[in-house]
Amino acid sequence: MKTVKHWIVIIGVICLFSSCQERNILTETVVHPDGSLDRVITLEDFSKSAINRNRFGISPKSGWEIELDSIKSKNDSSKLGKKKKLVIRFRKHFSSAQESNEELNTSVDTLFTIKSTFEKRFRWFYTYLYYSDTYGAIDRFKYVSQEDYFTQEDYAFIDRLPAEGKEISKADKLFDEYLHDKIGDEYAVHGIFEEQYHILTSLMESYKLESRWFDTLSKHKESLLDLAKMDDVDDDIVLIVADRLGIPLPYPQAKKDYELLNKDYERRINFMTGFISFTHSTNMPWQVIRTNADSVSGSNLFWRPPVIKYMLKDYEMYAESRKINYWAVAVSILVVMLTIFLIVKKGRRV
Repeated sequence: MKTVKHWIVIIGVICLFSSCQERNILTETVVHPDGSLDRVITLEDFSKSAINRNRFGISPKSGWEIELDSIKSKNDSSKLGKKKKLVIRFRKHFSSAQESNEELNTSVDTLFTIKSTFEKRFRWFYTYLYYSDTYGAIDRFKYVSQEDYFTQEDYAFIDRLPAEGKEISKADKLFDEYLHDKIGDEYAVHGIFEEQYHILTSLMESYKLESRWFDTLSKHKESLLDLAKMDDVDDDIVLIVADRLGIPLPYPQAKKDYELLNKDYERRINFMTGFISFTHSTNMPWQVIRTNADSVSGSNLFWRPPVIKYMLKDYEMYAESRKINYWAVAVSILVVMLTIFLIVKKGRRV
């Protein structure tokens, strides 16, 4: 069992600075005028186990086609090129955004979600398509509220951050460091502690301890938070807390029950701490007139958001395209010509 302090280090370093890692995920979507989608999700430098177990919950069992490939690692400077990265590509066609959402926008805490939106609007001379993919926030803490730690200014700063690897001003760098510290030293610390505190109270309830023990625990909550921040805590923090307060848990059974209660928390923490570099692309069928993409090449749009973009809140990547309705133009010209003809003809009669 890893200590609370260890998890804090993982969240602060891996989640927020994961772009330094080599493992990558590429999500690609081709949008068709009828609303159908062709998706490709590529995992680089993953083990073969990711074919059936990955953060998207996709696999050949759910109809995804699989391609395996390997490429030389960028960090491998050897001339022999023996070090290879496994590349896994998942392909699937969806008849609609709704069908895609049924699979990729789940309510499972340990799966990464992508919510798609497709809208088609007719405006006489033009037909417009609006499409978006939204990454669901990876924050999986259940017992702390972001509103207690982050301001609208914090969220506005996250919104205006550029793509991964882009330079930011010195002032923004200072604010970025401040925000990272707030996430790691305040929000993550309290989030982890509240998770463990909840597990302890659940454990106490399962043994039907007297209410006075719950009062004792609540009374010492702040001091216990200080204990959780210590670097020299080497055992399970929940059991250490119970022992220090003299809470009568029946050992060794209590340790086994604690491990069972802790499994859900560990799965969510593992989900939060394993995120890596994302590149997202969307191919629109017509001319793009509006988007928040980091780069555009014709009708191909690309995003490379830093993890913090979708760590605390959902991150929407959208595009709008349009095509001219030539039949509408032709009809309009005919109507104008007919109107002019009738006016001229009437004028001659007069």
